[in-house]
Amino acid sequence: MPRPNIILVTIMAPNNHENETFVLLYAKNPVAGNVKTRLGRPPDGVGYANAADVYRALLLDQIDRIHDCHDITLCISTRASDAAALQHVVGGHVEVVINLESSDLGVLMMNSFRVGLSDRAFRNVIIIGSDVPALSVTELRQAVIALNGSDVVLGPDAGGGLYLIGARVALDNLECVDWSRGTDFEEISRRVRAAGLRVETLHVLADIDTTADLMHYNHQRLNGGYGEQSAAPRTWSLLDRFTAEGLIPSSS
Repeated sequence: MPRPNIILVTIMAPNNHENETFVLLYAKNPVAGNVKTRLGRPPDGVGYANAADVYRALLLDQIDRIHDCHDITLCISTRASDAAALQHVVGGHVEVVINLESSDLGVLMMNSFRVGLSDRAFRNVIIIGSDVPALSVTELRQAVIALNGSDVVLGPDAGGGLYLIGARVALDNLECVDWSRGTDFEEISRRVRAAGLRVETLHVLADIDTTADLMHYNHQRLNGGYGEQSAAPRTWSLLDRFTAEGLIPSSS
């Protein structure tokens, strides 16, 4: 299988290899209609513009939660068409934006592991998304600890998908996964175990894909389920606005 093209766009200094773990945050340009379309879609959604605002808030809060962690190198992974816009959105928060060209998410992941483990010589590569507000440095360090004794670590989300996949070996069997059925965790777990790899699973975390997800998160945070606002200030501020505007109830 031919490898997809890779373009490296440097925002800050190249990695100094002091860290052993390479964390890739997969992201898109947060504009209306490009992100969180299920969250924005009528009649039950909050609108595409508001959904893009949610995505932007989640993305920037996620970066802030982990970019000061000195034992990992955080980068943003995006497609080439979104690179310049994302560079503007995230500013100097990240070191490198890696743009991968493929319509198959599994191929992108395989290529990311190759780049991190072989080309850049990190010991561990961890791929995450931006839509899990409870994902913090704590979970990332748990993933790193898991990779001390396993080949692969998986973080399942509440909908049957994955919020995290990490490995210390190259993975070559992730292509052609149906990522829209909510069976990602089960399918990837089956594939890596079939390849003879040792797998460890983290605890389940909730992601935000729909209005119901957003309402559940809002209810949990209003009842103290997500700690202090400092962990997700942009997201909390946006939810306060949505509540004031009647887009979501104050409790559910």
